[in-house]
Amino acid sequence: MPFGALLELYDNWNGETKVNDDNLEMITKGKTLDIFEQRKDLLDRTVVAFGFYDNLFIVRLAD
Repeated sequence: MPFGALLELYDNWNGETKVNDDNLEMITKGKTLDIFEQRKDLLDRTVVAFGFYDNLFIVRLAD
């Protein structure tokens, strides 16, 4: 699934999201809406995994 499609399904636009690459290196972290609007370069990348940890939405993207 593309990262942009996952964000469109996620309903907490004011929550915090952390995006990692496939090597678990952080790409970006911030308000979900800001990532969607400011990081258009990530929206077509494939989601490898996602989950929640301490109220933080964490997404891992394929390289």
